[in-house]
Amino acid sequence: MKNKGQFLLLIVILLPLDFLASQSDDPGTIRARYGFPTPPDTETSLFYLQRSQNANTIQYDIKLQADGTINSHDPIDVYWLRYNGKGEKRSLKWAERNMAYGVRHKKLSKGVFEIEMIAYDDRPIMVYQKANGEIDAKMKINGKTVRFKSIFIDMVENGWFPTIKSIELFGQDMQTGEEVYERFNP
Repeated sequence: MKNKGQFLLLIVILLPLDFLASQSDDPGTIRARYGFPTPPDTETSLFYLQRSQNANTIQYDIKLQADGTINSHDPIDVYWLRYNGKGEKRSLKWAERNMAYGVRHKKLSKGVFEIEMIAYDDRPIMVYQKANGEIDAKMKINGKTVRFKSIFIDMVENGWFPTIKSIELFGQDMQTGEEVYERFNP
C-alpha cells in the first residue's frame, strides 16, 4: 500500500468495532509499559500486534505442513487472542483480514518468504525456516535487521475515530540478544 494514510485510516475505522465488542478498564492487564499480557511463544509464533485501547491481541503464526515445512501457498495464520474475554482465539473478520491486519506473501526461495502487512507495506518482514526447522521473522528496526517480535499502536480515544499517537516496533538483536526498539509518529 503506497499511501500510509490509508493504513492509518483502516486501522482507525476497524478499531472501534473491536473496542466496542469488549473493553477492559482493568489497569493490571496492560502489556509492557501498558501492562498487556504477552502472548505465549510457541514454535509457530512469529509476532503480534497490540493497541492501547484494550488487551485484545492480533497474533501472527507460521503455518506448517505435516512434514514440518512452511505451507508455501498460505504460510501465515492471523487471528485474535481475546484477552478481554477468556483468552479465546477468534478468526479475523473479512474487513480486518483484507484491509487492516492481514498479510500478503511472496515466496522468495524454499523456506523463505517476504511478508507484507496489508495496510502498511513499507516494512517488509522476512520469514525463513532454518535447516534445523526453526522459524525466524526479521525486520529492519531502527536501521538494524533484527528478529521481529511485536508492534504496538498507541491511540487516544476521541469518539468513533481514535487518533494514532505512535507506532512502536520491537525486536531482538540476533547477535547480542538485546531488545531493539523504534517509535515513530504516523
